[in-house]
Amino acid sequence: NKIQSFDDVSGTLVVDAGVILETADQFLAEKGYIFPLDLGAKGSCHVGGNVATNAGGLRLLRYGSLHGNVLGLEAVLPDGTVVEDLCTLRKNNTGYDLKQLFIGGEGTVGIITK
Repeated sequence: NKIQSFDDVSGTLVVDAGVILETADQFLAEKGYIFPLDLGAKGSCHVGGNVATNAGGLRLLRYGSLHGNVLGLEAVLPDGTVVEDLCTLRKNNTGYDLKQLFIGGEGTVGIITK
């Protein structure tokens, strides 16, 4: 449940699903960036849960939904297969965009781990 990496050039943050939203927000604020999701429960909600429920929050209209802000993810399917789609490209037209199945899927497709 930690912050894995941050790229200052692209502004790309990779976190474990168990990271508290407020922790990620504070980490980015120290670097002059803003986390696009802001919720009243940011001190107790987890980033993975926010992605799984496609949480909106106070900054939705300005920064868009998680479908547009999540560049990639890692998840575990019901059969134990790990799906790693941690692409950091803003625009990727190669193949299927599997992360869109997990965002808002509420864990029915698989469990988000990163």
